[in-house]
Amino acid sequence: MPLPILVTAAVIINEKKELFLARRKKGDDQGDLWELPGGKIEHHERPDKCLEREISEELDMKIHAVKPFNFVYWEYSNKRILLMAYFCKILSGAPKTIDCSDFGFFDARSIRENQIKLAPADIPLVDEILERGLIL
Repeated sequence: MPLPILVTAAVIINEKKELFLARRKKGDDQGDLWELPGGKIEHHERPDKCLEREISEELDMKIHAVKPFNFVYWEYSNKRILLMAYFCKILSGAPKTIDCSDFGFFDARSIRENQIKLAPADIPLVDEILERGLIL
């Protein structure tokens, strides 16, 4: 069995204690679902540097991956992933929909009331963010 695909995810929480999520494009794998933005680690790339590169490419924002948050191993029908999430801080730039269909900051209520349909691998991470009271 091949090793899981290594993927990163950014946990970006603003001063209002809202969580930044991006919506995948309709035609993509897990299309139209919301996720913690990030992407696949390239050969010999550090996870934190991958995350900074991916956010720049996908959203045109410069971020700093401050420290690890948690990880999730997830099996989809067509692949297995190891999703490594980092607490991140926006350094500059306003997000743009370069490689996503939408984005935004969301409070705990809108996420809990299922107004946001999350990609399955992201659910355990977002649940932990909610349980720890990191967003309001």
